[in-house]
Amino acid sequence: MRSILEEFILVGVPLKSEDVQDWLRKRAFDFTPTEHEATNKNWSQRFGGEVHTGGAPLFLRTLKEELIPYIESKYRVTSDRGLAGYSSGGLFAAYVWLNDGDTFSRYLIGSSGDWGGMFLKTEAALAKSGKALHGRVFISVGADEDEGMVRAFKNLTTAITSHAYPDLQLETHIFESTDHLSGVPGTLSRGLKFLYALPQPKQ
Repeated sequence: MRSILEEFILVGVPLKSEDVQDWLRKRAFDFTPTEHEATNKNWSQRFGGEVHTGGAPLFLRTLKEELIPYIESKYRVTSDRGLAGYSSGGLFAAYVWLNDGDTFSRYLIGSSGDWGGMFLKTEAALAKSGKALHGRVFISVGADEDEGMVRAFKNLTTAITSHAYPDLQLETHIFESTDHLSGVPGTLSRGLKFLYALPQPKQ
């Protein structure tokens, strides 16, 4: 069987938790870019315990200073790294891409939302300063998701496209008849094909 994707090493970061609610609380901290008091209160009620947001910078530092050096010391890897995330994980991937574009070169960002418009503002500031977004990036959302999620996707992808970054390879996609939970398989399949597809011989 002919391979359709480049070889890559898939690295997952485990999250030790006592139960699902504890997992949600820790995930809420690790993947959110800034602390937001109203969200802390809302999610504390939803997740059954105290929630703090704003841990994404710390999580990124952990990846850069601990995980990546460890992987490089144990496995045959290059500096061509990818970062994939969905939902809150997508929020983290988008944060990393827009704020630290050098650690990873490929990004899969699924149904991320825009954390109060932060990403749109960051992209606008980058464009105004003359700094260019780069990398190979796949961004998606489900058509049947929350209206705010779809709107955030459209606003951000429209802004990025309008600035025509020369070193950016971007694919965006809205999955029809798909909500937040059902969007995972299509996002991973289409996203990985875009990010890692090998050239296929003509039939």
